[in-house]
Amino acid sequence: MMRYYKRSNVESVFNMIKRKFGTHLYSKSEIGQINDILCKALAHNARILIHKYHENDLKLDFKCCKKTKVTR
Repeated sequence: MMRYYKRSNVESVFNMIKRKFGTHLYSKSEIGQINDILCKALAHNARILIHKYHENDLKLDFKCCKKTKVTR
């Protein structure tokens, strides 16, 4: 039964992405199509996070991000 609910959740997310961003991929190459799908998934996740942020009236604290050093 747990497997069913996981699949149901995945199908719901796919449906949300298709409704918001469309069903077509605009790249012709396979790599471009993969990147297109990944961009749609990233945009969907950002959209949901922003929605939940405003829905729950959250206060974010980014002070800890200043201490993080990025090295190349």
